Amino acid sequence: MNKKLAVNLSEVEIKDLVNRILIQPDEIKRCGKNYYIRSRKARVELTVNAGNYRLITASKYTEVDGF
Repeated sequence: MNKKLAVNLSEVEIKDLVNRILIQPDEIKRCGKNYYIRSRKARVELTVNAGNYRLITASKYTEVDGF
């Protein structure tokens, strides 16, 4: 995640970030077999598998990115 988000967070900080996004998401969209969960404040989109709820990836996004 550090590489994808261009940050340098510890494992505990990454877990905290993911938990904060999952607790108060701004947008959630299901597309096929994945959920896309966005946080405007963190400017992060999480991709979660809809079958097993496993985090696939995290990526930065901007408001101009379509949802």
